[in-house]
Amino acid sequence: MASAPLASSSAAPTAFEDAAALGTTKELETTMGESLSLIDRFYAGGNRAHAEALSLLVVVLDSVVQRMRQGYATRKAAAAAIEAECASIDAQVAALRKLQAPLADELAEKRSASARLEKAIQNGNEVIGGSVAAAREALAKAQLAQRSVNSSFAAGMKLNSNGFDGKGRPLPGREVNLRKNPNGPAARKPGDMLRDVQPK
Repeated sequence: MASAPLASSSAAPTAFEDAAALGTTKELETTMGESLSLIDRFYAGGNRAHAEALSLLVVVLDSVVQRMRQGYATRKAAAAAIEAECASIDAQVAALRKLQAPLADELAEKRSASARLEKAIQNGNEVIGGSVAAAREALAKAQLAQRSVNSSFAAGMKLNSNGFDGKGRPLPGREVNLRKNPNGPAARKPGDMLRDVQPK
């Protein structure tokens, strides 16, 4: 593409109208002596731009549009991939929900059965506790009765061993002192222990 010729800001606009008069790229290099600006090179005064500037602008705009289209296509493809992944996840969630429904029902049933078992166990513990309390009370009474029987038996054995009651009376069938020594002194008669000793 041909470039605009070197010209100052005060050059006449007709100098750029002839395309053959445009210089090469080397001639378009900006120098401090020439003091050219971008506006002077792209515009021919007022709102009129050089044809080369318009061509360059078209190329730049085409490049920008191409990049925008490429970016849009890339983002659209990424969005489509994300949507496909979301659809796959939704399908997996739906499948899991189908599996979750019977499991939730089974869990609810097991929780209900567990509650019933806990209530039955609690009632059984209460019954066992009552039975244990009654057994302890019966054991205490039996132990008390056993002590009474043991005391009565011990008293009877002691009474039978002595041969007479607490008042010195011989027991039935024990009127004769079996411990009497026939060769010894006479045995006391029943009731002698209760008589007052008379001083001689």
